[in-house]
Amino acid sequence: MPTSPIQTKPIGAMRWICPKISRPRAGSGGGSETVNPDEPITLTISTFNDFGYTDALLQQYMDENPNVTIVHNIAATSNDARANYFQKLGKTGLADIEAIERVPLEERITRWDFALNLIDGCRIDPSRPALLATRLGEVDGELHSWTFAELELRAVQVANFLRAQGIGPHDAVAVVSPTVPGLFAAMIGTMLAARPFPINWMLEAASLRDLMRECQVKAVIALGPTEGFSIWERVQEAVAQWPQSLPVYTLHDPFAEPHPNDLLSSAQGQLGVLNFDRPVAQRHDVACYVHSGGTTGHPKIVRILHGGMVFRQWAANQGLAFRPSDVVLSDTPLFHIGGLLVRGLVSTADGHTSVIPSMHGARDKTFIANYWRYIEKFGVTQISGVPTTLS
Repeated sequence: MPTSPIQTKPIGAMRWICPKISRPRAGSGGGSETVNPDEPITLTISTFNDFGYTDALLQQYMDENPNVTIVHNIAATSNDARANYFQKLGKTGLADIEAIERVPLEERITRWDFALNLIDGCRIDPSRPALLATRLGEVDGELHSWTFAELELRAVQVANFLRAQGIGPHDAVAVVSPTVPGLFAAMIGTMLAARPFPINWMLEAASLRDLMRECQVKAVIALGPTEGFSIWERVQEAVAQWPQSLPVYTLHDPFAEPHPNDLLSSAQGQLGVLNFDRPVAQRHDVACYVHSGGTTGHPKIVRILHGGMVFRQWAANQGLAFRPSDVVLSDTPLFHIGGLLVRGLVSTADGHTSVIPSMHGARDKTFIANYWRYIEKFGVTQISGVPTTLS
């Protein structure tokens, strides 16, 4: 943080900054954080074109917040941005880059196991809320909460359960579910024991089956029968003609009862510490699989390495100044790389509280209508989105 009374923060990297008032903050144990609401703040916005941030819109915000000054930098096209970069590079040379590279990355990052980073994140403050879920965008409705201690326990139990079912460290486990608290335990637990493969839950049965076969999954974790979703029916159709019996475990709406073969219930009798030998993952070990969107044909499966996930966490912490007290909106599906890393598991590894507004995420119109109320109520410190979401 600058020592000057003027705070200048880039939000081109999609970090939301605004003056705070004295209020209880999620995960603060009921305490409050008091900041002078009249303190001068400068917001620097860097965009391609105006990206919806018109001068009138920015002026309206400054009129409503007299202590805020907005500086808007516009790069007309990506080519202009590239030209500006090389022009700056020509003026400053490589001194800053060379200074960074004097310390090898291997000395900056000494462990490349992202699954262990997730467990470390749960231990920063075990009593702090890890997950806060509301029902279908109802900001003032019922709240479902897990602490980091609860998340770690359930994730480790899932890992032990999967190993007890014969799932090995190199096996893929398909995960077909919208964002519910149990999904975080399933993803972390599977990454400890095997290799999770989150799949777009909106795909048809034939596409689900093709991806599962291509990745040779050994088990499936899917949202059970739930109103408003046809995931369960499509997963059942996808595995119906599987050459051998494929175990399918269920997740559920946090505001509903578990389904038969519920993953968390099945794992509940397992120990809260890993009961199998697990070597520390190395930089080039596979952590999980994802798939492309299929815009050029059939979706393609991509291996995500522990090294890439750990580097993303490290680079984000260096460049965006994340801190364990952050609160994030988890409104992007975890089968999407942005949801998986940017607003998903990296947040957990950093000890951030994740707010799950709806199983439908940003597709939920009630949530979008209440978007800024979520920011205020839960003390959200990080958001990312497009003008249609933020307006």
